[in-house]
Amino acid sequence: MSIGKKVENLRKRKGYSQEKLAKESKLSIRTIQRLESNMTNPSGYTLISIAKVLDVDISELQREIIREKPKNDIYDLLNRMNVYGLIGIVLPFGNVIFPYLFWRKYKDVPEVDSYGRRIINFQLFWTLTASLNFLLIPTIQYYIYKHFKIDFGPIAWIFFIMLIVYNAYKVYRTSNQIKNKDLDFLIKLPQLL
Repeated sequence: MSIGKKVENLRKRKGYSQEKLAKESKLSIRTIQRLESNMTNPSGYTLISIAKVLDVDISELQREIIREKPKNDIYDLLNRMNVYGLIGIVLPFGNVIFPYLFWRKYKDVPEVDSYGRRIINFQLFWTLTASLNFLLIPTIQYYIYKHFKIDFGPIAWIFFIMLIVYNAYKVYRTSNQIKNKDLDFLIKLPQLL
């Protein structure tokens, strides 16, 4: 259902005319007419005003706008979520937190929900792998040095940098696949949740 149709149905259910809705929401009648005929996308102020008068949660109206987005916008949303995975390079666990928050915001869109989970799962898998590296490699190095007197130097850091490069490469490759509108490869990503 379009946002205009949703507003029209809610308005009629409340027993309001377009004029009464305009007066109560302090919007122009022309704004209401254009919105209901889907000639314009409403601004945030317009949505808040209408939601308040019609006694509905603004998220209910926003959900309709998100559903109306063309398929190209879905690819843009997925690509943005994917690129947020690079935040983990500078902010620990940012590669999971930011895509997750983005996914929570747009999970009402079915494609973003299903494919977004896969993007988050990959970042979660990468984070667990990197964390285990940071915990296990120094322990193994200590054990080898203590028992065999062999010093591997900063091997943990080298391995960690390789993991960061791998994550950046995977985000880049995923971004290219999404831009090419090929989402089948996301099915191959590991699933933890």
